[in-house]
Amino acid sequence: MREIKFRAYYKPLNKMINNVPIGVINIFDEFTDGAIPTKDCELMQFTGLSDKNGLQEVYEYDIIDREGNLIGNLYENEKIYKEGTHLLIQDFGGKTWCATYNEAMERGLKHS
Repeated sequence: MREIKFRAYYKPLNKMINNVPIGVINIFDEFTDGAIPTKDCELMQFTGLSDKNGLQEVYEYDIIDREGNLIGNLYENEKIYKEGTHLLIQDFGGKTWCATYNEAMERGLKHS
């Protein structure tokens, strides 16, 4: 069974916050020791997948290369995604998830 967990991209500081608790109204800010309003964050859910080597967890908006390597995420590496043949993991549980999942598996991703 897939573990349900989240991470968040904190837009004002361009930083990723890992292990965001479910159900929090304000996310604890590990960078300023305060609370961050969720309007300043983009939440990403864990997909239950890992890279081709099984070493890195894959979240929504992660970018995968042709060989199944995790090379970043859309928020921190948008330029890499726009360069071409990379797969953007998107819409976990949404209408396009099945196609995204199938392509991810073809590129060698694994279930965590």
